[in-house]
Amino acid sequence: MPNDMKHFPNWLSILAKATVFFGVLIISNLALIYFFGPQIWSFAGYFFGDNSRITLGVLMFVEGGVLLALGSLWSSGSFENVRYGKYRKSFGSFSKEDWEERRKQTENPGNVIKILLIVGSFTLVASFALILI
Repeated sequence: MPNDMKHFPNWLSILAKATVFFGVLIISNLALIYFFGPQIWSFAGYFFGDNSRITLGVLMFVEGGVLLALGSLWSSGSFENVRYGKYRKSFGSFSKEDWEERRKQTENPGNVIKILLIVGSFTLVASFALILI
Protein backbone atom coordinates (compact mmCIF):
# COMPACT_ATOMS: atom_id res chain seq x y z
CA MET A 1 0.00 0.00 0.00
CA PRO A 2 1.40 3.45 -0.86
CA ASN A 3 2.46 5.62 2.01
CA ASP A 4 -0.19 8.26 1.19
CA MET A 5 -3.04 5.74 1.47
CA LYS A 6 -2.19 4.76 5.04
CA HIS A 7 -3.60 8.01 6.44
CA PHE A 8 -6.77 7.98 4.31
CA PRO A 9 -8.94 5.94 6.75
CA ASN A 10 -7.83 8.22 9.58
CA TRP A 11 -9.00 11.29 7.64
CA LEU A 12 -12.31 9.58 6.85
CA SER A 13 -12.78 8.99 10.56
CA ILE A 14 -11.94 12.61 11.34
CA LEU A 15 -14.33 13.92 8.65
CA ALA A 16 -17.11 11.64 9.91
CA LYS A 17 -16.66 12.91 13.47
CA ALA A 18 -16.50 16.52 12.24
CA THR A 19 -19.71 16.02 10.26
CA VAL A 20 -21.50 14.63 13.31
CA PHE A 21 -20.18 17.49 15.46
CA PHE A 22 -21.29 20.06 12.89
CA GLY A 23 -24.73 18.43 12.66
CA VAL A 24 -25.18 18.49 16.43
CA LEU A 25 -24.07 22.13 16.46
CA ILE A 26 -26.65 23.10 13.81
CA ILE A 27 -29.46 21.15 15.50
CA SER A 28 -28.69 22.72 18.88
CA ASN A 29 -28.62 26.20 17.31
CA LEU A 30 -31.97 25.60 15.61
CA ALA A 31 -33.47 24.35 18.88
CA LEU A 32 -32.08 27.40 20.68
CA ILE A 33 -33.63 29.73 18.11
CA TYR A 34 -36.93 27.86 18.15
CA PHE A 35 -37.31 27.97 21.92
CA PHE A 36 -35.62 31.28 22.76
CA GLY A 37 -35.78 33.25 19.49
CA PRO A 38 -38.38 35.83 20.54
CA GLN A 39 -36.53 36.52 23.80
CA ILE A 40 -33.24 36.89 21.93
CA TRP A 41 -34.78 39.27 19.40
CA SER A 42 -36.48 41.41 22.03
CA PHE A 43 -33.40 41.79 24.26
CA ALA A 44 -30.52 41.72 21.77
CA GLY A 45 -32.10 42.25 18.36
CA TYR A 46 -29.44 44.81 17.45
CA PHE A 47 -26.79 42.07 17.65
CA PHE A 48 -28.69 38.90 16.68
CA GLY A 49 -30.96 40.40 14.03
CA ASP A 50 -34.69 40.08 13.85
CA ASN A 51 -35.26 36.78 12.04
CA SER A 52 -34.16 33.17 12.35
CA ARG A 53 -31.71 33.18 9.44
CA ILE A 54 -29.68 36.14 10.67
CA THR A 55 -29.75 34.86 14.26
CA LEU A 56 -28.49 31.45 13.12
CA GLY A 57 -25.73 33.13 11.10
CA VAL A 58 -24.58 35.25 14.03
CA LEU A 59 -24.63 32.28 16.43
CA MET A 60 -22.65 30.19 13.96
CA PHE A 61 -20.16 33.02 13.45
CA VAL A 62 -19.51 33.31 17.18
CA GLU A 63 -19.29 29.54 17.65
CA GLY A 64 -17.05 29.12 14.61
CA GLY A 65 -14.68 31.77 15.91
CA VAL A 66 -14.53 30.13 19.33
CA LEU A 67 -13.96 26.66 17.86
CA LEU A 68 -11.28 27.90 15.49
CA ALA A 69 -9.55 29.79 18.32
CA LEU A 70 -9.66 26.74 20.60
CA GLY A 71 -8.26 24.50 17.87
CA SER A 72 -5.50 26.99 17.06
CA LEU A 73 -4.53 27.50 20.69
CA TRP A 74 -4.54 23.78 21.37
CA SER A 75 -2.52 23.15 18.23
CA SER A 76 0.09 25.76 19.10
CA GLY A 77 0.28 24.42 22.65
CA SER A 78 0.94 20.91 21.44
CA PHE A 79 3.96 22.11 19.46
CA GLU A 80 5.58 23.98 22.31
CA ASN A 81 9.33 23.86 22.59
CA VAL A 82 10.85 22.58 25.78
CA ARG A 83 14.47 23.60 26.15
CA TYR A 84 17.33 23.33 28.51
CA GLY A 85 18.92 26.54 29.62
CA LYS A 86 18.68 28.52 32.81
CA TYR A 87 15.49 26.66 33.86
CA ARG A 88 17.17 23.25 33.85
CA LYS A 89 17.29 23.06 37.62
CA SER A 90 13.58 23.89 37.92
CA PHE A 91 12.45 21.18 35.52
CA GLY A 92 15.04 18.59 36.40
CA SER A 93 17.08 16.69 33.90
CA PHE A 94 15.66 14.94 30.86
CA SER A 95 17.06 11.79 29.39
CA LYS A 96 17.31 11.17 25.67
CA GLU A 97 14.28 8.84 25.88
CA ASP A 98 12.22 11.62 27.49
CA TRP A 99 13.07 13.97 24.64
CA GLU A 100 12.20 11.34 22.03
CA GLU A 101 8.85 10.68 23.70
CA ARG A 102 8.11 14.40 23.86
CA ARG A 103 9.00 14.80 20.19
CA LYS A 104 6.65 11.96 19.22
CA GLN A 105 3.80 13.54 21.18
CA THR A 106 4.25 16.93 19.53
CA GLU A 107 4.54 15.53 16.01
CA ASN A 108 1.17 13.78 16.16
CA PRO A 109 -1.45 15.93 17.84
CA GLY A 110 -4.80 14.38 18.56
CA ASN A 111 -7.72 14.19 16.23
CA VAL A 112 -9.62 16.65 18.42
CA ILE A 113 -7.46 19.52 17.16
CA LYS A 114 -8.18 18.62 13.56
CA ILE A 115 -11.91 18.26 14.25
CA LEU A 116 -12.05 21.63 16.01
CA LEU A 117 -10.23 23.34 13.15
CA ILE A 118 -12.39 21.71 10.47
CA VAL A 119 -15.70 22.38 12.21
CA GLY A 120 -14.69 25.91 13.21
CA SER A 121 -13.64 26.90 9.71
CA PHE A 122 -16.67 25.30 8.08
CA THR A 123 -18.97 26.98 10.61
CA LEU A 124 -17.43 30.37 9.83
CA VAL A 125 -17.86 29.85 6.09
CA ALA A 126 -21.46 28.69 6.55
CA SER A 127 -22.23 31.70 8.78
CA PHE A 128 -20.91 34.10 6.12
CA ALA A 129 -23.05 32.32 3.54
CA LEU A 130 -26.16 32.60 5.74
CA ILE A 131 -25.66 36.26 6.52
CA LEU A 132 -24.57 37.51 3.09
CA ILE A 133 -26.82 35.43 0.83
